[in-house]
Amino acid sequence: MQEKEITVAIIGIGLIGGSLALDLRYKYAVKRIIGVDKNPDHLIRAKQLGLIDEAATLKYAIEHSDLLVLATLAVNYCQKY
Repeated sequence: MQEKEITVAIIGIGLIGGSLALDLRYKYAVKRIIGVDKNPDHLIRAKQLGLIDEAATLKYAIEHSDLLVLATLAVNYCQKY
């Protein structure tokens, strides 16, 4: 039986999100990781290090991933009322 390759999106690709990306890539053989972060420098560095396959918006990540991981403070992505 062939296993489906899943796409994981990590929201917040700093220390925690980056560490998780490494584990997903090398321990669990996740083939595609999408990174989302408010800081573009984090995304550039994560791509250079091979932590993520692509940088994307939150909307794109939600629409194109099988698993969404929140590795940042939720308040960073919530609208304030």
